[in-house]
Amino acid sequence: TVQGVKAASHVNEQPFGHEETIRGALNRLDGAKALEPDANFYVAIENGLFEVTIADQTEYFDLAWVAVEDRASGARKLAHSVGLQMPRSYVEAAQREGFDKVAAGHKLAEAVEGVHPQDPHLWLTHGKHGRESLLVTTISAACAQLS
Repeated sequence: TVQGVKAASHVNEQPFGHEETIRGALNRLDGAKALEPDANFYVAIENGLFEVTIADQTEYFDLAWVAVEDRASGARKLAHSVGLQMPRSYVEAAQREGFDKVAAGHKLAEAVEGVHPQDPHLWLTHGKHGRESLLVTTISAACAQLS
C-alpha cells in the first residue's frame, strides 16, 4: 500500500540550485518518517531551478531531486529528473517577488491560461510530459539503487 503524506521541505517556495533542492527533498524524507514511522519505504520529491550558462547566455532549468530510503537497512539514495528549460521571464518575475514567496511555475500559471502552478511541465513540453511522467522514471531509478 502506498500512502502519501504532506511533509514540509523547510526551504524556499522556489528552491534554487542543487544544494537547496536536495536539502528540501531530504527534509521532506525526514518529515515523512516522523509522520509515518512504521512505513517500510520512503520517497520524497523537491523541484528546484538551476542556472546554466550556455554560450554566454543565462538559462534556467526546472528539475526534481528524489530521495528514497529503505527503513529496514537505513539506506538512502538520490536521483534527479530530466531538467526542462523554464522561460527566463517567469524565473525573473519569481525572483523579483522573492523565491521565499513564489515559484517560477506559479508566475507562469498566472500569465498563461490552463497552466497548473505545480505542473508547468505539461505546458513546457507542449502537452507531452507532465510532472508525474517525468517523476516515474526518476523514482524508479532512485529505488533501483537500493536493490
